[in-house]
Amino acid sequence: TILYTMLDPDWRLFEIILAFYLIFILVAGIWLIWKQTSWQRIFDKRLLFFYLLTGNLVAVLLLRLLFEVNYPEDRTGLYFVLYFLASLLFLIDELIERIPRRIVWLLLVPLAYIPVHFVFTMNLSHNSFENHKIPKRFYDKIYESYTPGEAPPTVGGYKARELRWAFLNFQHGGRLGKLHGSLFPDTLCDFQIVDTVYKLNKYGLYDTVDYWPQSHFYLLKRKVSLPRRVIFQRDSIATNGVISDLYFNLITLEVDSLAGKTLELIFDLQIDSPATPFKSWIVSSIDNAAGKNVRYEYYALDWMRPRYAGADGHLISSMIVPVPDDAHKMVFYLWNTLEVPFSISNGEAKMLKYQ
Repeated sequence: TILYTMLDPDWRLFEIILAFYLIFILVAGIWLIWKQTSWQRIFDKRLLFFYLLTGNLVAVLLLRLLFEVNYPEDRTGLYFVLYFLASLLFLIDELIERIPRRIVWLLLVPLAYIPVHFVFTMNLSHNSFENHKIPKRFYDKIYESYTPGEAPPTVGGYKARELRWAFLNFQHGGRLGKLHGSLFPDTLCDFQIVDTVYKLNKYGLYDTVDYWPQSHFYLLKRKVSLPRRVIFQRDSIATNGVISDLYFNLITLEVDSLAGKTLELIFDLQIDSPATPFKSWIVSSIDNAAGKNVRYEYYALDWMRPRYAGADGHLISSMIVPVPDDAHKMVFYLWNTLEVPFSISNGEAKMLKYQ
């Protein structure tokens, strides 16, 4: 946690050096406690933070060994940084009474790395901890491949970037679709936002379009889009007036023959609602023969734009849905989560199968 908070990912040599230094501090603290000659010295207030540091380390290890709890990473373990720095300061104060000062100063030399690292990494353009940030220029380059009146190109990426992408898309009126995080890594999507080109480009299917050094992200574009064939289509989808139903069905279909295949669901809907935001999802839910859900994909409408009315209510987009081997029935529907009034007119839904 301390290493990933204080260092850049590329400074491997310094990570190793600092790791040994941290281990030394821990061992030095244990040695000091071992050498105490009285209970009064063991409970010296200068050792409080060291006890907190070692106690939390032991707790984290026990949680991992006994309950398989993940180790804390970056922001979830920032308290270790406080315990470490406080332990270091008070242990140095204790060591001054026991060893020559020149040795104490020598022990403090590695701490000079902190201001040196700051000078070499400081900038006035971006946060040095750019975790999962997607630059606007990625969005602009994907939008160049978008044809108005058609479903936007599909975009894939790690699921932790889904909200980052949604926020960027929301700022631009939801012109592009969702980020397909549940599929990642896949070779289906037209574009991929990845932090390594190897996994997806080892077969030469994608070209590198752009690179963002702050978050180490690559934008990849598929050289040739995968062919798809329309296997089902429903036209004239409409609510026949304003309704407030919790669910509105778009497609219900038995998909036994499509087991193991991958589908793209394209929807062209005119949605009108007085609610702002219109908190609804378009959902694809697949059950097996026993009625148990085996696949669930969603398209959050309120993540795209706040208002669905008039021109802002015309939505053309798509969603990729892998069909599990034990699939039996798929229901494609709109989930009106708050049961607000809405209407759909001139709707169309297509189901395409990847060849």
